[in-house]
Amino acid sequence: MKNIDVRFNSTEIALLKGFTNKKFIKFKSETLKFVPVFQQLIGFYIDDKIYKLSNYVEAQDYYGDIEDVGVFHLKEIDEEDLNKDFGDVKTDITNISERINKIYLIQEKQELHESSGVNYVVDLTRAIVFQLDTRQIAFVKDWCFGEGIEVQRGTNVLNKIMNDYEREDHEVGTEEEESVLKIERYLEEIM
Repeated sequence: MKNIDVRFNSTEIALLKGFTNKKFIKFKSETLKFVPVFQQLIGFYIDDKIYKLSNYVEAQDYYGDIEDVGVFHLKEIDEEDLNKDFGDVKTDITNISERINKIYLIQEKQELHESSGVNYVVDLTRAIVFQLDTRQIAFVKDWCFGEGIEVQRGTNVLNKIMNDYEREDHEVGTEEEESVLKIERYLEEIM
């Protein structure tokens, strides 16, 4: 069995832990034109620091093939470097100005079952959800292979994301070698 882990690493988790009880001032993103999905990066302004959430594609072994898979990364950054990363892309600021009470990661486990048993287990971070004073705001990986980051806001975002996927098993592969892909989401509170 092959295990593939594209969740936040321990350094990134430590950064997230430091966000609790701090003020989420605003976030910076590319200017949206038609769809509510940002490409590749978002800047978080938390208290007096800036952090970059990126979702760049990386070549990964994904069920036996090398695929470009979108992987979340988080790091502290300064304003100048954040602006360099955005390059010539037009950006917007979205004001938040609320305290972060809790942070949740929505993790996803994908298991590929073949006739010989479980051949692959892929663990990935699907979303970060901030529980603020009056609402929730989530930054969601739009799909495994993509670089998109969707922003969702409201009072019940966490439940929506947890339940907004197909829980049933998916048959994949050819008639000669039938496989089943099992997908399960689970919640991890960052404390």
